[in-house]
Amino acid sequence: MKRVLPALLALTLGVPHASPETLRGAAEAELDRATTMSLPDQPSPYFVAYELLDGEVATASAVMGALTSFDHGPYRNLRTEVRVGDYELDNGNFSVSFGERDGVRVRGLPHEDVEVALRRELWMATDQAYKGSAEQLSAKKAAREGDATEHPPDLYRVDPLVTEPLARPSADGDWARTVAEALSGRMAGNAGIEEGGAIARDWQGARMVVNTEGTRAWLPTGFAVVRVEAVVRADDGAKLRDTRSWVGRTPADLPPLEQMLSEVDEMRQQRAKDQQRVTALNQRLTRMLLERVELRAAALRPEVQRDAAGVTELEFVICMAIELGMVDMKQLQPFIDQFRALDLLGNGRL
Repeated sequence: MKRVLPALLALTLGVPHASPETLRGAAEAELDRATTMSLPDQPSPYFVAYELLDGEVATASAVMGALTSFDHGPYRNLRTEVRVGDYELDNGNFSVSFGERDGVRVRGLPHEDVEVALRRELWMATDQAYKGSAEQLSAKKAAREGDATEHPPDLYRVDPLVTEPLARPSADGDWARTVAEALSGRMAGNAGIEEGGAIARDWQGARMVVNTEGTRAWLPTGFAVVRVEAVVRADDGAKLRDTRSWVGRTPADLPPLEQMLSEVDEMRQQRAKDQQRVTALNQRLTRMLLERVELRAAALRPEVQRDAAGVTELEFVICMAIELGMVDMKQLQPFIDQFRALDLLGNGRL
């Protein structure tokens, strides 16, 4: 009981801390064993590579300012590649038929630094990849029978890359929650916006590459992404959607929250205008609306003598756009003033 309690406390205090040395040790041990694998009448692996992702991910989703989901935890993944044959001809660079196996396997890894558990997953992935690579090489040789084409080597030797181990960086869960709640909350209480949601994700990690050529490399990896969506509904029931997205290497690479809020404001205002425009286009032309259009036409061109003939086509289009809020008179007035200043003869023509 004394030994179990500290472990339970460590789990409840946050994301388990990962040790790069433990991962590398498990991978190197399985590399040594992988080169001794064999199947009847099949060659042993001549090249084995492990690509291990060790990171943290924090994801927050919110709707109208209220948090709907939040997750913050470790993420570990393994990609195993096994090649059989030799550098000149191996199972690589050949696409197998649908449903057939090849020399690559992807598998999740335990979140805890328990070497025996890590080695088990590495071994299972390596065993499956080896069997798949043997089948792939047989299929490749069969496909090349009778083919006199000279093919380049399937794999070139490269100098091994060795770097210092990198500790797993932390994802910022507080940032993800704050951003998702703030951006989605900007759309709360806006008439016409049926759905207003935001999702923020911070994924930070280290990528370890270990292979039988001697490479032992750690590379930083990760991304931060924010996506906002606003939905309004037209009179005919159709949904009008708009989104804004920001992507960066880390949260610090994204625009400040104030800038993202400003862009969300522009988006929701545009969606409100779109909804207004659709409503306007579906609106029936009543006698009252037509009278308002005639009044606007008279105000637009006060020097024109009006008669029972009504408004012109151009007057109708412009005044309807003004009446329905599709364009503002303040936007048109500068062009009207410019035209009248250039109309030296005063005949309404240029």
